[in-house]
Amino acid sequence: MEIQFEIRIKEYCFYERIFITAMEGNSLIQFIKGVSPIVQPLVSSVTGALMTTLFLRRNTKNSEFEKIKAGKFQNLIDEMLEKGKLTYLEYYKCNNFLQIARMADKLVSTDEGNAEKKDYDFDWFVRFYDYACNISNEDMQKIWSKVYAGEIRNPRSNSITLLHALSMMQQEQAINFHTLSRFALMDISGNLAHPLLFVSTNVERYKSEGITDLSLKELERLNLLECNFNNEYVFEKKKVLKMENKIITVYGTPSSKNKIKAGNVKFTNDGQRLYAILDKDVKGYNSNILEFIIRKFKNRNCQIFVNDAKAQ
Repeated sequence: MEIQFEIRIKEYCFYERIFITAMEGNSLIQFIKGVSPIVQPLVSSVTGALMTTLFLRRNTKNSEFEKIKAGKFQNLIDEMLEKGKLTYLEYYKCNNFLQIARMADKLVSTDEGNAEKKDYDFDWFVRFYDYACNISNEDMQKIWSKVYAGEIRNPRSNSITLLHALSMMQQEQAINFHTLSRFALMDISGNLAHPLLFVSTNVERYKSEGITDLSLKELERLNLLECNFNNEYVFEKKKVLKMENKIITVYGTPSSKNKIKAGNVKFTNDGQRLYAILDKDVKGYNSNILEFIIRKFKNRNCQIFVNDAKAQ
C-alpha cells in the first residue's frame, strides 16, 4: 500500500514529499540518512524507516512523522496504542524491537564513519523485525542487537538463515554456543574460527564444561555447526592459528600423510557469523583450554610451536 507523507526539515529549511511502498524502503532510508548523521544516527535511520513502512498509514499526522525524525520511537508507539492505532500484540513486538535497537545504538554510536552512505538490504531489516520483535529475554536481545549493529556497520554481512536460526534458539542453546566458542582458535588470516573439540575421545572432559553430543547436535540442527563423531575433520600439512597474542603452528607427520586431525566439530558459515559477533571476553585467551588443545595435537604426533618456540 502506497503511503504519502510530508516531512519538514528545519535544519535545511525545505519540504520534501515522498511516496514509498514496502519495495522502496531503501529510498526512504537514504532520505532519512541524508538529513544529518548527527540528527539521525544510522540505527535511528533504519529503525525510523522500518517504523514508517510497517506502522504508519496514509492518514498519519505530520506530528507522528516528526517523532520518527526526532527518534522518539517510544513516545510514538505509546501514543499510537492510546489512540487505538496499534494492538497490544503490535505494541509488545515494537517494544521488544526498540529495546534491541537501543542496545544496537550503543554499539554503533562509538563507531567512526557513521555518515558513510551504505547500500542496505531493506528486505533483510524487515525480516529482522519479524523475528526480533518476539524476543523479550534481555540476554537474547543482546545477541540480536549485535546482529542488528553488525548489519548496519557492514550491509549484507548477515544472512537470513542466521536470523532464522536465532529465532529458534533457546537461551540454553545460546549458552552452549558461548561455551564451545571458548575452544575456538582463529585462523592466522583472521577470517575463520576453528572450534577444536575432540569430543569422541574426551566425553567426560567436555561434559564437565557443559558440552555434550546432544548440545552439539542441537546447534547442528540450527545450522551453526557441522559434527562428525565417527571421524575427525582434518587440516592439511600445516595450520597456523592464534588465540589472543599466542601464535600456534601445527605440523602434520609423514606417518599420517601430513594430515592433522582437528576434532569433531566445525562452524558453518552462519556459525562463523555468530562467533564473529561474540564479546571478546567469551573468545579471550584461556591457558587451560589452549594447553589442552596443544596436548591433543601432540598426542597425534604433531609438531607444535607456540610463538616460534617448540611446545614441550
